[in-house]
Amino acid sequence: MAFFENLGKTLSGAAEKVADKAKELGDLAGIKADMLRKESAVKAELLELGELAYNTEKDQAESPYREKCAKITAIYKEIDALKKQYDEARDKEDAPEKEPAKVCAACGAEQKPDAEFCDKCGAALPK
Repeated sequence: MAFFENLGKTLSGAAEKVADKAKELGDLAGIKADMLRKESAVKAELLELGELAYNTEKDQAESPYREKCAKITAIYKEIDALKKQYDEARDKEDAPEKEPAKVCAACGAEQKPDAEFCDKCGAALPK
């Protein structure tokens, strides 16, 4: 019987140690999560501050940030050009293909692709 009592005490003590260690790890994880949230908040504030500084300083000839603002402005222009290029390519891809206009063999007048007869001379058009 003493063996089982000692075994129970040993297991109970081990379980308490595991529980304490789990609590410590949980506390560490909570601290780490808080730290990461705070770091993320700082990054967001720095980003906002940077945008405010850029918008304030970009047009100032004597700004100490003139070079950085010029680089950012150049990148914005590149982005605008890429957006335009993207929109044009997307619009071209989305646009239905047009049938080429027909040309009347008799008079040379340009006709709609679905026309069967020339609207200028009345000649039959090829199908």
